[in-house]
Amino acid sequence: MPGDAENIISMEKFQPLLQSTQCTDKTMTMDFKDERSYQYGQRLWQWVNDADDRKFVLVAGNGHCGWNEHRLPFVVSNVLFSDAKNTISVIGYVSDWKTVAHTYELFVGGHPSSEKRDIDHTFSLDFNHALPLSSKSLSMGDFKFTYDCEDCGTKGEFDFQFELKTELFVPTGVSMTLSPHGVSANFNPRLGLSANFTGTKSDEIELGKIPIDGLTIPGGILDLGPEIVFSWGYALGPIVGTAGVSTGVSIGLEDSAELRIDLTSPDVSARGWTPKVTKKPITVDASISGGIKVNAKAAIQLALEALDTGFEIGLDLEPWAGATLTVASSSGSVCPDDTEKHHFGVKVAPSAGVNLNVEASEAGDENEPFLSKAIASLTMPLPSMCTGFEAPPNAAGSPRKTTTKATSTPLPRFSTIISSIVSSTTAALTTSTTPITTSFLSSSSSISSISASSPYPYVRRKRHIVARPNGQAHA
Repeated sequence: MPGDAENIISMEKFQPLLQSTQCTDKTMTMDFKDERSYQYGQRLWQWVNDADDRKFVLVAGNGHCGWNEHRLPFVVSNVLFSDAKNTISVIGYVSDWKTVAHTYELFVGGHPSSEKRDIDHTFSLDFNHALPLSSKSLSMGDFKFTYDCEDCGTKGEFDFQFELKTELFVPTGVSMTLSPHGVSANFNPRLGLSANFTGTKSDEIELGKIPIDGLTIPGGILDLGPEIVFSWGYALGPIVGTAGVSTGVSIGLEDSAELRIDLTSPDVSARGWTPKVTKKPITVDASISGGIKVNAKAAIQLALEALDTGFEIGLDLEPWAGATLTVASSSGSVCPDDTEKHHFGVKVAPSAGVNLNVEASEAGDENEPFLSKAIASLTMPLPSMCTGFEAPPNAAGSPRKTTTKATSTPLPRFSTIISSIVSSTTAALTTSTTPITTSFLSSSSSISSISASSPYPYVRRKRHIVARPNGQAHA
């Protein structure tokens, strides 16, 4: 609405002229304060009685009928006038916004033009969260795995915009935009392993769901329920021995980045998602032979419904890291830059990568997404490293803790939320000067990648904003 035989009138525009209002689900009677105000309404509303197909929507404001808790559309097909009482009674029925608003534009999070709106503000998704689970232990027979992550979490917020255009009840344009604002992530895991198995083990574990403030425009206009879902996964094996590995990574995103999802076409476009990544030193404090991959994941999950047009949208980021380890011994210094000139050591060729996927489906059809696209899938090499030890790991006593430094390197493409990381291991040394190579999640590793998780259920926390109908609904 409105068409040639339709119109929309808000009671809020003339409420100060009314003495009282009585409402039922079939009629609405308004008592005007004086004759002049009554005659003005009479001239305007006589229009609906002049033709059988004419009607208009009279929108009662919050509480105008005494029992309505939000704006209420009332479809009027006939008007009765009482000159003696200065009252106007409209005849029709109470409706809902989906039925009456067949052609409209709805904007959430700021209007794209400079035109002044009744409500005009930005809407953001809070991203200031600590990792929900800072430690985890797994024990399965001869396999023990511990994970600790202190001071791990995310900061900042994501500015959110949503646009819905409908013509004659058919959506003609549906899009969503996300932009980071002061977003950063810090991830400093310590991994402990004690195992003796020849196969492989992998899993992904949900650390927790954090519901964040959503948005509701009453009357079935808009319902947005977002949450942040944290998880981590691993792929291990074969592994023999014991090891402790500490490492870390920090990420910062540019505020100029933007991700736009067109739900009509459908299509995805991203620009400016080149984060600054600082990799922290790797510390190896025990001996082990085998391979390990650990990834951390943070996902923004959105359940959005606008006038019964519903969508489920998920953004999944999976950063990872790995390395190829070469165990070596030498009669001289095994590591060229080792001032202590250790005869035994592990040479590490690390690598890191990130996968970003976006998925969208209609509400109720989460298992059949109409949009599924990989935004980024990249692998980047990192500077090689070398760690020296006093003695072979199989000798009496454990090798002392040794720190190997990695340089800061920006990822060349997208990363939203969190990062990962992972490990190094050492293999049993021999006295031979021939290097022994242990594959550690390099591109040729036999360890399978960790599969993406299925969509999470949604938990909603809402704040209420009331929109004024003026041909466009806006929040």
